[in-house]
Amino acid sequence: MRSRKTGLLALIVGASMAFAGSALAVGGNDADTANKVSKDTEKCAKAIVDNSGKYAAKRVAAISKCLDGALKCDEQADAVKADACRAKLIVAGKGACAVGKLDSGDTTIGAGASNGVSKTDKPTLNKELGKLKSAIQKACFDKPADLASLATGLGFTSVPTTADEVLDIVNNGGTGVSCSANATVLRALPIANDVIVALDPNETNQGSIAQALKEGLGGPGLDGCSVAYAGFTQTCDFNDDEICIGGSTPGAPCTIDGDCPNLPGNLGFCAAAAHARVENFIGIPGFVDLIGSSTMACGNLDPNTNVASCMCDTTSIKPFRFPGIGLVCFEARKNLGCDTGELHCGGAAVGEARLDEEIVLNHNIGICSGLCSGGTEDGDLCATSGNLAAFDQCNPFTGDPTTCVTAEACTVAGGSCSGGLDDCANQCEDFCEAQGSGVEYYQSACEGFCVEGPNDGLGCNLDGDCPFGACGGPEAANDDSLCQCWCREEKLNAVALDPGSFDCELGLQIVVEALPNLDQPQICDGVDISLFTPPFCAPVSTSTSTARVDNFQAHAGSGFMLAPPAAVGSPISCDQLRDNNGTGLVIKGHVLFADSQLGDLHSTTNAVCR
Repeated sequence: MRSRKTGLLALIVGASMAFAGSALAVGGNDADTANKVSKDTEKCAKAIVDNSGKYAAKRVAAISKCLDGALKCDEQADAVKADACRAKLIVAGKGACAVGKLDSGDTTIGAGASNGVSKTDKPTLNKELGKLKSAIQKACFDKPADLASLATGLGFTSVPTTADEVLDIVNNGGTGVSCSANATVLRALPIANDVIVALDPNETNQGSIAQALKEGLGGPGLDGCSVAYAGFTQTCDFNDDEICIGGSTPGAPCTIDGDCPNLPGNLGFCAAAAHARVENFIGIPGFVDLIGSSTMACGNLDPNTNVASCMCDTTSIKPFRFPGIGLVCFEARKNLGCDTGELHCGGAAVGEARLDEEIVLNHNIGICSGLCSGGTEDGDLCATSGNLAAFDQCNPFTGDPTTCVTAEACTVAGGSCSGGLDDCANQCEDFCEAQGSGVEYYQSACEGFCVEGPNDGLGCNLDGDCPFGACGGPEAANDDSLCQCWCREEKLNAVALDPGSFDCELGLQIVVEALPNLDQPQICDGVDISLFTPPFCAPVSTSTSTARVDNFQAHAGSGFMLAPPAAVGSPISCDQLRDNNGTGLVIKGHVLFADSQLGDLHSTTNAVCR
């Protein structure tokens, strides 16, 4: 799903937002059928992802059934009955934990594990691994899918030529789907290994404790998949201690602005360590304190790269008053398909430089209009009466009324005006790609079309036309149907990645409620809601981020009156991150917004873990 304009108050995601780098765009030249991802390749990718998830879920369920049975044995009235209960669990071919029932006794993890398995096997884990293998064979090898080229395929290196080779990659012994399933069970039930040992402590029935439970890659129990550095889950609390911002003593403790000496042209302020610095069209910065926390979960390190996959979730962000706007409330939004991130430990690989990035908002890359869908005007361009520039295309004196109609005319004809967001997104993708290598599409917004909610993609003039969503453009019926475009560029820095450097993405949504009276608690109760921002993925990173606005306020030119300073995060060692709740980690970045109630906005974010 494309990320699109989030609206004014997404500026508050300074709670933990910094823009992290992501993969190069794929698909080659979409106008050249010989240089684009094919439908067969797309179906192959979907089959690998969907069926890997199904296999992992089935594996967790099968192991859970065994462990649940063992725990029920502990509920028996006495030791004799408990031992008899456990004995049933490891009867070959019958017990929930036994060879022939759970698996075949051979490993289902790592290279070669899929050789010989079939979807018709009786043992559960072998059968489910066989189903995954069969699905990959059918979608990726029985069809002409491309698993190799980045331009037309999926980018595997080395290129797999059989379903077994794909499974060796997907089901590797360090971070593969089987190990991930094992880790899920172990994290949910920390005593799992003890339960397994209790099933057959003397192993008199050699092999009757299923291989899935006994070993990963030769190690003991469910954590046999682990490498030298195990994964972890930690909470990062945002630091509300006050420090000097700018001036001659940045970062020094303070209580009032007077504690922060000024420099010529560089004023010193006293603000919370975790904050968002917000600038609007008059160039005067304001500060919003951020109090809350987020959770970082990183998996096991790949022993070959010293890199682990990470996910982040927002735990809480304290609501606060925003004068003239309302009470700003934050809601975590999971399962948005946000990108996973990476944790780097033990120093960078040879030649691996730090990936810094720049985020650029171009307020106007052209006119975007919608399409009339359905009715007698189906397929014609359309625009709402408030979208003046696009509406002019429909004017019989200035445009071509035979191919462009007003949104009202489209509705009268039995259709609906939609598609402006997609039109703008396509323009933005082309625009970013044309900026040079490494520049990619991030998000876009077409003025005069709803983002999210039941009217997503339909024409609008006001936010009120978009329940549970927002109307692209300023809050007035005078939009120009401008296409706003955000691009991101990764830049190699000569400084190598520090141990502990990481990035990931948070799923967030901002809801604004009416301001409570001063004598009332500032709580978010879902009452008197005035604004929803669409759910979005907020990247967080310890890299260096810079920002720029082109066609600021939709006028020619670039930037703000005060040039946004570079934001540089501070990584910490992996051991610190694992053992000390991320204390000392600093995440910074830039966020840019178009057409807020205060015009175009820039926010420099600063989140300090304590």
